[in-house]
Amino acid sequence: FNIQRQGILSNLWPRFVTAPHLTIVSSLISPVYGRNIATTYCRMDSIDPDASPKPCAPVVEYMPLEDIEKPERYRPGGYHPISIGDRLSNRYTVVHKLGFGTYSTTWLAKDMNMDKYVAIKIAIAGTDMLESKILNTLALSEPSDEEQPGEALIPQVLDTFSIDGPNGRHQCLVTEPGMMTLAEAKDASYTRLFRMPVAKAIAAQVIQAVAFLHHRGVVHADLHPGNIMFRLPNSIDKLSPGELYQKYGQPNVSPFVRLDGKPLSDGVPTHGVMPIWLGKESELVALSEAKIFVTDFGESFLPSVTQRHSYASCMTSIYIVSKPEN
Repeated sequence: FNIQRQGILSNLWPRFVTAPHLTIVSSLISPVYGRNIATTYCRMDSIDPDASPKPCAPVVEYMPLEDIEKPERYRPGGYHPISIGDRLSNRYTVVHKLGFGTYSTTWLAKDMNMDKYVAIKIAIAGTDMLESKILNTLALSEPSDEEQPGEALIPQVLDTFSIDGPNGRHQCLVTEPGMMTLAEAKDASYTRLFRMPVAKAIAAQVIQAVAFLHHRGVVHADLHPGNIMFRLPNSIDKLSPGELYQKYGQPNVSPFVRLDGKPLSDGVPTHGVMPIWLGKESELVALSEAKIFVTDFGESFLPSVTQRHSYASCMTSIYIVSKPEN
């Protein structure tokens, strides 16, 4: 048995992590809006620990595009095809893309009723949007609640609706858009550091947010720098789509092309859109901009309702370090 991780950490994975004839494919994507980092675990056809791993060969039908989701994900049960300029729920005009993940794409849209920008997360077809249920639960006030500063650090559900398309029915969640995640700000920086006052402000707000979640009986279950987002300044709502493009750039679109030269499959858009960059490098974030909110509640749960883990399930059955001999 032997699983080898392909990529930067391939030499760091222990050879004693074992499983017979196993193939696992995982995508690590900027959890909120999306910078795609694919990770593939490939199976060994031999149980010989000295045998070389055979690379996985996922079916690739389309020309790969950098920083754009795989066209293969646009299929029945997958993504909903969206184009810049689409009108959703007879209210929201799509002006750009914010990102993508395994289970959704997220778009920047102009709310024509409220004249402001919103983020619309569109789930893959046939899935229940658990995130909206958790957020709505958190929004319900309780008579016994004391004032919780962390409540303001949880995104508000502005709207929910569904879309019927060629790949099925998709649940949509509307929230405020963010500037960037902590992880994206660090990745964009050479130093990968925030100024000390900014770092302290971020840490204090994260503590307040988690305290509020736990006070309301909710476990986030996926809290990391990629799920903590800086707020956009309110001034962005004063920009028209044209002014937004002038400041942040026109949508960068690339055509989806099949490798076999055949026409696109049904439900696949003609073009992919690279996510917009609204952020800045971590060391350039001013203290006045260090206003965050916690995002991506897709893994969240209420322990009073759902038991996710037991103590035993969190224990490894493999010794990471050999036991000392007496």
